[in-house]
Parts: sequence; C-alpha cells; structure tokens
Amino acid sequence: MEPHFQYTGLNARIIKNETALMAQTLGHENLCRKEYEDRLIAAIKPIAHGSSCENLFVHGPAGSGKTTMIKHVLDQLKLYNPRVLSLYVNCWYHSTSMAIFTRIADALGEPVSRRGRATDEIFDRIIELMKYQKTPVMLVLDEIDGLVHRDDTRVLHNITRIAPDEALFGVVGISDDRHVLSRVHTRIRDHLRFTPFEIKGYNKEQLFRLLKRRAETGLIEDSYKDESLDRIAELASDNNGNGKFAVELLWKSAKHAEAKGNVVLSLEDIEEINKLINAKEPILREEELLIVEILKSGQITSSELYWLFQKKLRISRRQIFNYVIGLERKGIIETKLIQRGNSPGFKLIKLKDGGV
Repeated sequence: MEPHFQYTGLNARIIKNETALMAQTLGHENLCRKEYEDRLIAAIKPIAHGSSCENLFVHGPAGSGKTTMIKHVLDQLKLYNPRVLSLYVNCWYHSTSMAIFTRIADALGEPVSRRGRATDEIFDRIIELMKYQKTPVMLVLDEIDGLVHRDDTRVLHNITRIAPDEALFGVVGISDDRHVLSRVHTRIRDHLRFTPFEIKGYNKEQLFRLLKRRAETGLIEDSYKDESLDRIAELASDNNGNGKFAVELLWKSAKHAEAKGNVVLSLEDIEEINKLINAKEPILREEELLIVEILKSGQITSSELYWLFQKKLRISRRQIFNYVIGLERKGIIETKLIQRGNSPGFKLIKLKDGGV
C-alpha cells in the first residue's frame, strides 16, 4: 500500500507557515489602535501607584481585538509595577465565583482547597493576603457573560464590600454584549461604577495590514496578490471588522487553493470559501432543538421552560440551564433578567429575531 497519508501535503504550493494563519494565534497587532491602549492604560494606571483605578467594562464585536489588547496592557502593567497582581480569567472556563477566588488565592501564593470552604471564607483570606503582602489586584474577567448567565456574581458583590483602606481591587469586564451588565444587580453596578469602553471592529485598512503581515509570514512569496488580501479585508470589514474572521478566511482560502493544485490564491478561491463559511448553520443537539421547539410558542420564564422541557426529557435543571447558555451564545435565543425591588427576580427566555 502506498504511504499516502505520510506524503500528502509535503509539497506545499501556497502555505509555508500554517501557524501564522491560525485565528487562534491572533496576537497583539499595532494597527493604528494606540489610542485605545492609551485610554486603557490611563484608566488602570492609578492602581500601580497605590490608588483606586477605574473599573472598566470593555465591549465590542467578536474579533475586534478586545482580549488581545487587554492582555497586552496587562503585560505592560506587570513590567511597570510587578507588585500589582495582574490576573486574567476567562469566565466560561472558570465559570463560578469560587473558581475565580481559587485562581486569585493561587496567584497570591497560597493555594486553597475548595472542599468544605465557603466562597466568602476564601475571599476573606484573599483580602488578608493582599493586606499582608501589600499587593493590589487587577482582575480581568473576560467573557463576563459566563458569570452573569449563571447568576453567580458573588465575586463582584464581594469586591464591593472592600473598604478603600483595606485592599486595592481593580476590575475589567469584557464581553461582546454591550448590555450584559444590565443583568447584574443594580447595587453592584452602582458601587463598582463600571466605565463603558467600546472597542470597535477593525476598519478595512487595518484589516488589510493585518492580512499583509500574516501573508508575508504564512504564505509563499508570489503565491498571493494584494487584490486578494483587499477582497478578504472588504469581506471582514462587512463582518463587523472581525480580525479573526479575516485571518480564518485567508487560511481556509489558501488551503482550498492548494487542494485544487493551484500555486496562487485567487479571488475565486476566496469567494467560494466565504460562501461556505456564511452558509454554515449552527449544529444543535437534541436538547437544544427541544428548547427551540418549546420557545416557538413565545416568550416564557425559565421556570416554565424547565417544567415543559422535563415533561419531554428528564435531565437536571443545571443541564437545561447549560443548554440555554449555549443557545444564547450561538445567537439563537435571548434572555432577560426581571427584578422587582429586592427580590432575586426571574428570567424571561425567547427566540432571538432571526435566530432560527
């Protein structure tokens, strides 16, 4: 048998460094966006000098570079004052306040066991460590939706309890959804006083420069033309200036051209792949399809959804809630927390316009 798998793809005709074309490796790119960085640094710089800084809520469309920019600013803060603990947390991977408290304690040099420990007990220990070590904490909560959608904002609530002379705690929340903090209790929002900070998508010129850099590193010389990069930049610009989309489209188009035996990336390759990407429908599990079917009759409360779902399929409320979160992230449904006075409130769930 011919060792087909072993030798296929060794004689690349267009791609020379695939890593440079991965959207996951979209790092910090200085594309005339220094004004954003300067504003971010000005907002959080006081914490490096022992003063309270602004708490920021950074929002903008997917692929606008929010996370990479904030991480770059955190790196600069670490260099400027290493005594500040700059901690980045993704709230979909660390989706509970307990998990975040544990991360902070670990970073302060005192790992704690979650078993048998209350969240408030761990948080009190964190404050003791911060006071003893004289260590301010700059906490970045990326995809803060993960906490809000689970109604677990204890970490935010506890930060509001800290007296100014006890410890310095700065918070940066990041989300694609500019309205996500409206679901956080009013008292928490009023106390933390998040400053909204919008990072817009890349414009066409910035996208072209981004693609040019990636093409120079990832593609063989003379295997592409500027007009092809310009077309990808145009398509990504129409897609809310999504830099990740631009890099992904370049990579997949180059792969597509190679598979056809071409030695130059063409406009035709780009249009074909763009059509395929935009034609993709979200793949839904059986449980997600059941939720969508229930919501076709109109908006209902979360309790009603759980009751109707469990009449059809017996799984836990927590599992159903996770499927609700997944559908909201896919843009198929939307939820709204309704609060009345000091009551915990309830959640309304409905299909998003154009979601299915």
